[in-house]
Amino acid sequence: MITPLITSFVKSAHTSLFTNTRSMCAQRAACPNRRRLKVHGIVERELSLSLEELRALPARTQITRHDCVEGWSCIAKWTGVPLGEILSRTGVKPEARFVVFHCADTLDDGGDSGSDPESIRYYESIDLIDAEHPQTILAYEMNGEPLTVRHGAPLRLRLERQLGYKMAKYIMRIELVQSFTYLHGGRGGYWEDRGYEWYAGIWVFPLDPSEVSMNLNGKTYASSLRLPARRQAGLCVQIDHYASPYLTV
Repeated sequence: MITPLITSFVKSAHTSLFTNTRSMCAQRAACPNRRRLKVHGIVERELSLSLEELRALPARTQITRHDCVEGWSCIAKWTGVPLGEILSRTGVKPEARFVVFHCADTLDDGGDSGSDPESIRYYESIDLIDAEHPQTILAYEMNGEPLTVRHGAPLRLRLERQLGYKMAKYIMRIELVQSFTYLHGGRGGYWEDRGYEWYAGIWVFPLDPSEVSMNLNGKTYASSLRLPARRQAGLCVQIDHYASPYLTV
C-alpha cells in the first residue's frame, strides 16, 4: 500500500491521545529560560548551548519522510544542526558507545497516577554510527518555520533512517554513555523498555517505475516501499534537489 504524499507533518488520530499527557512538560521545555541544551557524560568538554548558539552552528536542511511504527507517514522539511557537529565540539572519549537523549515530556502509560515522573519520562538512544550520520540532526525548524511545541520544540531529533519513535522531542540534554543498562528499564528507550526494538531501521526497497510513479515539481519519480531493517547504508531517500531517483511516498 502506497501512502499518499502530503506536504506537512501532522500527527494521525492514532497518536493524538498523547497530546494532553505530554503538553504540560513540553510547554515548560519550550520556555525561553529553559532553552539550553546540556551535553555531558563520557566527553572531554561538557557543553551548555542556547537555542541561539545552536542556530549559529553549521546547519543542514533536508526534506524527508517520517514513518511511524503505527503505519502512518508524512513528509516535511527540517532544518537543524548536525548532531556530529555538536559531538565534535565535546571531544567524545573512546569508551563512549551510545548517545542518550533525555526529554522534558512524560507519558502516562496506564501506570499508577503516583508514579515517579522520571520513570515515565521519554528518552531515546542511538549508537555513534547513526549519531555521526550527516542526516542525523537536532531540528529547530520545520517547513521553514520555528519548530512548534506540538512537533517537539525547542529541539527534536531527526534520525531519518529509523522509525519515528526513535526521534526524541523536547530534548533537554544529551548524554554520552558506555551502556544504557542503568537507565530506566535498561533497553535504551521509553518504548524499548516496553518491548519495542532498539534499532528501528528502515530499508528502502524501490518498486518497478512502470508500476508506480508520481510527479513532483515537473519531475517523475518512482515510488518505493519502506521496510524494517537492521542497518541501512547510505542516505535516506529525500525529496529535494539532491534526492535519490527513488522517491518514498
